[in-house]
Amino acid sequence: MGEILTVEDIRRSSWREDLEERQNYEDARRKRELAKEHEQQQARKAREAETASADWYAAIDTRIRTHFKDWAWAAIDERIQQWWKLHSEPLKDGIGGAMGTIGRDVRAEFKRAIEEQQRSFETKLAEQRDRHDDRIEASLARERAAVGEAQTQLREEVKRGIAELCDAFGARLAEQKEHFLSVPGKLPVAKLWQPESVTYEAQVVCHDGSLWQACKDTAQAPGGSNWVCVARAGHDAPTPKIRGAYDARKIYGRLDIIECDGASYLARRDAPGVPGFPGDGWQLLCRSGSRGPAGEIGPRGRKGERGARGEDAPEITSWHLERETYRVFPVFADGKMDLN
Repeated sequence: MGEILTVEDIRRSSWREDLEERQNYEDARRKRELAKEHEQQQARKAREAETASADWYAAIDTRIRTHFKDWAWAAIDERIQQWWKLHSEPLKDGIGGAMGTIGRDVRAEFKRAIEEQQRSFETKLAEQRDRHDDRIEASLARERAAVGEAQTQLREEVKRGIAELCDAFGARLAEQKEHFLSVPGKLPVAKLWQPESVTYEAQVVCHDGSLWQACKDTAQAPGGSNWVCVARAGHDAPTPKIRGAYDARKIYGRLDIIECDGASYLARRDAPGVPGFPGDGWQLLCRSGSRGPAGEIGPRGRKGERGARGEDAPEITSWHLERETYRVFPVFADGKMDLN
């Protein structure tokens, strides 16, 4: 278990100073964010004012060109009408042609003047836009430089904060390690559980071959909800058993080993049946090998000694016929009969 800190320990520790430092850091960060947002609003207002100024120049340019065009054509038409009224009717055709030519020349001249005026306005408007673009680009450059400087400063502050936290955590971890190494570790001593007794929390008892630990103070028998099983009793595993040669009259069980026709079999289940047939419950372990090649003929051995003379063979004198069983038995010279 870890060390329990008291209120005095917490007050004496540097946690309060760390908390105040983090709060000061958060306040400074909020102020920087508010200042940055204010600068962005001012820049946005300046861009909107510049856009509105450019739109105003365009509107004035359009209105001047429209007014000048209407006035010019109205003046031309008025001068033509006045001239037409002053002259006589017989000269209408000739004067009409001359006036048409003059009108075309005047219109072309006014058209050139209007185009020159339009080019002049476009040049001034382009200059004004370039000047505004330079201002906007300079403002954006200043904002980028400020943001980059703020990011660099923030990275340095974060690195310093992380380094300080790591140092504090390492020192605290070293203190805890020294404390744990100084305190010797001991396991709780297990005891047999006794009926009608109280077992206290974290105590370990033995019951029915298993090891149990109490979750709380309880009089309940091990195995209930108030207990945790630490180690449970096991049981012996089944082992193979050698049963010798196979006998159809015997009953075999799982893992029995038998010998049949020169091969060894292991029973995979109870009542495995006859080994070697399809669907049986036997597993072949080993089979007898095939006959090997004949060896070389060895040298001829010495001739053995002559043996003793044997008895004379019995002499058959007659035959006995047994009609009931259709069998015949030899009858020897001494009167005996071989019934085999």
